[in-house]
Amino acid sequence: SCLRGSERSRIVEDLIEQGNGSEFVKDLKRLVESHELVEEYGGLDKAKTQAERFRLNTCIKMHGFMCRIISDVESCK
Repeated sequence: SCLRGSERSRIVEDLIEQGNGSEFVKDLKRLVESHELVEEYGGLDKAKTQAERFRLNTCIKMHGFMCRIISDVESCK
């Protein structure tokens, strides 16, 4: 998980300090959405397989989108 012990309190403090419109909050929302989307594809391995299918079928925008959400999820490991 991206959120570990002491990081949770830092996140709460940042949310209070920076408000909903901050870049921090936008990044956090994007990470949560990426995790949810990868789970909808059945997990990281299946999402990678789907990204490769998009690439092979020249669905460039979808391939790029899948690579972004995969990268988001992998950045939390």
